[in-house]
Amino acid sequence: MNSQIENFLRIYLTEGVGFKFLKKFYEAFGNFGGELEEKLNRFGKLYPNLKTKVETVKRAIKGGEQDKVLELLNKRGITAIPFFDKNFPEELERLDLGVAALFVIGESTFGDGFSLVGTRKASVEGRMKAFEFASELVKNGFTVISGGAEGIDRAAHEGAISSGGRTGVVLGEGILNFLKRDSRFAEKILQNGGFLISQFPPLTKAAKWSFPRRNGLIAVLGVYGTMVVEAPERSGALITADYADRLGRKIFAYIGCTSSPSFAGCVRLVEDCKARLSVSPSKLLGFLRDFSKGLPSFENKPSSETENERDKLLGFLAEKPRTFDELLALGGFEEEELFTLLAELEIEGKISAEGGFYKLI
Repeated sequence: MNSQIENFLRIYLTEGVGFKFLKKFYEAFGNFGGELEEKLNRFGKLYPNLKTKVETVKRAIKGGEQDKVLELLNKRGITAIPFFDKNFPEELERLDLGVAALFVIGESTFGDGFSLVGTRKASVEGRMKAFEFASELVKNGFTVISGGAEGIDRAAHEGAISSGGRTGVVLGEGILNFLKRDSRFAEKILQNGGFLISQFPPLTKAAKWSFPRRNGLIAVLGVYGTMVVEAPERSGALITADYADRLGRKIFAYIGCTSSPSFAGCVRLVEDCKARLSVSPSKLLGFLRDFSKGLPSFENKPSSETENERDKLLGFLAEKPRTFDELLALGGFEEEELFTLLAELEIEGKISAEGGFYKLI
């Protein structure tokens, strides 16, 4: 840890010091290097209204209050990436979350991430799908990003690990606090070349306010997009999708059952044309391959080929209600393709499913 980072952390780790103070300090001097006490004295003169806080920082440094945390960070191999570092994601500033620094342990390269998120109270189907999507994503070179919580997040991390892939855990608490609380899971992540990352001071405890804020970082690290696997109407996963939308990132949603409350948030994302419906890893990877080849246009509109398939399907249903197997045989569809088309039409309110039959509304 170089002296500039150490000086930055000595200020940042002082209780009551936030991003605005640190930003003003950086704007005043252009760096955090040099003799810290002398710079703090000058800073106090430049900003008399912050003199009390400056004195608090000086007392904390003199009393060695930050030494134990710095020692633990060094001992655990945790890297601090302050807001002025070239490796700090500039998208975080665009979201205006006031993140002063990121704390990372493990392989901290952020260019190949895809975020998988969802509810903690996940169904068996939701967990299985998160596991399946994550497993296929890492096989194709993506790093799976999620929040480490029970439910969809954990299933996504486990799916990535099961295929020997890399996964990143975005914490809603301080990184030292998490390592102390769940060292076994952390070790699992790191052994597979993954990483843990936090935007909070290292000893911060998890709280209701911290998880929605960390969702912005999940969206930022999902460079290739974010997928909501299962989410009810008020799920925190929808906050991640909103951040991804603000960043102009691609959003996908899986829907197991359009009438199930546990997928209501996913249905709304598709209805509002904020997310593209994707019911299988192969479909998702097809979209992502297009994007990686330099085809960034992402309109949630069916292609002309898909329109023809939809018209054909609606034609069959105009004759009479039909079962899935009937439609499969009549149209020569692939099962995944038919499932996707039916789900889209059901979401759009054009068909309904009752007693094993699909019919026009």
